[in-house]
Amino acid sequence: MTRFILVLGLSALAACQPAETGISGRAALDMIIGRDLVNEAGTVRINQDGTATGSFNGQPVDMVWAEEDGRFCREGAVGQEASPRRCQTVRVTGPQARFYNADGSLSSSYLMN
Repeated sequence: MTRFILVLGLSALAACQPAETGISGRAALDMIIGRDLVNEAGTVRINQDGTATGSFNGQPVDMVWAEEDGRFCREGAVGQEASPRRCQTVRVTGPQARFYNADGSLSSSYLMN
């Protein structure tokens, strides 16, 4: 009986975990390159030459990026404020690209145009 309850409890716990869906790693980066990423704060274009440009909260975005171990690593500036180096996991699901911090928390979400 105890074994049955433990199995049932673990099954219920597994059902509560969010499903990992979508495309990540280098395949996700390939999908965002050359695209405009749009959300309520602005539009950023991830360029093939390793730059990212656009506007965020009305301020110009001027960044460089590179792929490291399947993650999107970038640094630069938004307006006059420096944006320090940060590596994020990108997950693409349909037209949406989500950027996740190293701790797994969602950093930002965009629609790809």
